[in-house]
Amino acid sequence: MLSEIDHIAAEMGATHVVRFVEAHLGGTVVAIERIPRWRAGWYLTLERDGEAIELYARGERGPDFPSPFDLEHEARVHALLETNGVPVPHVYGLAEGPVRTLIMARVPGQQGLALARDDATRRELMTTYVGHMARIHNIDGERLRHAGFRVPTDPTDVAMSEVFRNVETKYLLLGRRDPLIEFLRSWLWRNVPERTRSTFVTWDSAQFLQHDGELTALIDFELAHVGDAYMDLAALRTRDSIEPLGDLHVTFGEYERLMGESIDFQRLRFYEISQLTVTLMLQFPVLIAPDPESDYVTHLTWYIDSARYALDIMAELFEIEVDAVDVPQAAPSTYHTRLRHLVATMRTLARSEPKTDLARYGIAVDPTMAERTSASTAVDEFAGWRARCAYRLARHLQRVDEIGPTLDAQNRDDVARLVQHEVVDDAHADETLLAVIDAVGAEREVELLRLFAMRLQRLHMLLGPADSLIVRHRVLQSLPDRA
Repeated sequence: MLSEIDHIAAEMGATHVVRFVEAHLGGTVVAIERIPRWRAGWYLTLERDGEAIELYARGERGPDFPSPFDLEHEARVHALLETNGVPVPHVYGLAEGPVRTLIMARVPGQQGLALARDDATRRELMTTYVGHMARIHNIDGERLRHAGFRVPTDPTDVAMSEVFRNVETKYLLLGRRDPLIEFLRSWLWRNVPERTRSTFVTWDSAQFLQHDGELTALIDFELAHVGDAYMDLAALRTRDSIEPLGDLHVTFGEYERLMGESIDFQRLRFYEISQLTVTLMLQFPVLIAPDPESDYVTHLTWYIDSARYALDIMAELFEIEVDAVDVPQAAPSTYHTRLRHLVATMRTLARSEPKTDLARYGIAVDPTMAERTSASTAVDEFAGWRARCAYRLARHLQRVDEIGPTLDAQNRDDVARLVQHEVVDDAHADETLLAVIDAVGAEREVELLRLFAMRLQRLHMLLGPADSLIVRHRVLQSLPDRA
């Protein structure tokens, strides 16, 4: 006869996880909770010999997300860092099933610094984090090879490393080209740094847990590999835009002190643009052919934010200002009343904005209030999250109905001015842009940068109402060379 946990696990699609944990770790799973987010994951409590062991089961990404490495690679990263004194969750193994899943220790703490108790604590935590980053960057190359990681030596191979090339290959296999991605890819391959320093990088860096003012673990290593050390520094400014990290001038200065060398901030900007371009290539398959389980608006938001920041940073390199686009007057269709009703109805079903997300946008919240659900309400919590995904998608479509046709016409007009001939529709506009990008090198970079900057501002406007958090675009912190 199935237990209550077996029934809950089956409903959550986690039967294989429970079976693996009980078979390989011993004991009995007494609680399980589906994590309400776009990626499959579960929290479990295992009872063994009178002790409660907290676990985190991290599922592989969905079919529409072209991960450059498999879960075995991620497990090797955890083992490498753990043996080199970096605090990371211990990995117990890999559960095979409908969703292949890494089973690891659940470490106490909240992700990032959004809910840290004060600015002084944030500074201390970032100093601790930079110390771990320096430790990772100093892992010996021979040790990396022995652990099974590829260690490139050619400067181009280091700069355009495994993550970029693997993701780029999968993007190209789609057979559908995105004009903005093509513009950025073209620029990157023309501007590969000649000087690189091969080292182990977590790539999607500055992800860690903190509890009571202490950094408890570094997390999320699915993109870790051997590349240029600047790849870890490249994530800091854009991560700060959604997870406040404090004064990054202090962070960069601490890294320089620990490593004994100055940072070349122009070179760093290359890696910022490279990393954001990888993010765009990762999101593109979701946007053109989403899996039914995808949180579409979240992936669209990541695409837009990454694109806008890549263009902002390129404008810094070129030392130019880009034009701001005005929000047009709404001109809704005759179907708008029905859309408005759909949005209002779905809002009543959706869960509230999570406190961590509010804090990231500068909304004051009580950091002592933990976001934790019991096993008895976990299924409803996940359903509420799914309802919120649908609500945000409906709200996005309502905004498209209000201002989408106007913005599409403006985009076509921009392309027509660029090439000095008529553009008949949106598909023709994209084909025309791709032809320009393929035909010219660096000579029209500034023109294209300005065009894409306006295009992405318009796309951002479509995410939601003009006064909503989702359409905000935080200005990046300045780098020390432009302070």
